[in-house]
Amino acid sequence: MLWVGLVLVAVTAAVAVEGTLTFIGATRRVEQTLVNIERLNALLSLLKDAETGQRGYLLTGAERYLEPYQDALAALWERQRELRVGLADRPRQRERLDALQPLIAAKLAELHRTIELRRNQGAAAAVRVVLTDEGRTLMDRIREGIGEMAARERARHDSRREGGGALWVLAAVGVGSAASLAMVVAALRAMTREARSRRRDD
Repeated sequence: MLWVGLVLVAVTAAVAVEGTLTFIGATRRVEQTLVNIERLNALLSLLKDAETGQRGYLLTGAERYLEPYQDALAALWERQRELRVGLADRPRQRERLDALQPLIAAKLAELHRTIELRRNQGAAAAVRVVLTDEGRTLMDRIREGIGEMAARERARHDSRREGGGALWVLAAVGVGSAASLAMVVAALRAMTREARSRRRDD
């Protein structure tokens, strides 16, 4: 009986290690989906900031209103790089991010063009470009693309959080370990009683 208990302890210990590693990996993946959602929201927020700076400058012609635009430009490409790293194991999501790249580039080009028109030719020239709705259309498509990516990340996060497979493994390991330990203890007690009985008989 003792050796059976010892074997069970060894097996459950091995399963415990595997279960713990599985749990840690699943937890990290859940955390990464939250980071991805945060970065997607940050990307959209930066584009909105760039638009805010553009509009302020078109209205006033004052360079100080371009600060949100300039700050957004400085951070946008880094946010996209971080997203690409965070989506390393999500090829379909990386494809969606790739599809957003030309839209973002076109939006930034439109912002730059209107700012330069305002600076060099006046408000009327810049407003004519704005009234074509090119910038609004691009922003709508970007918002839609980012929204789809964020929705897929949320769905992945929810499915992993609700699955709880790794937690069941750890729970099963805990029960198995307790049972194995109980068998070892019972076997040791039986052996102790048997040894005492033999000494009395001698």
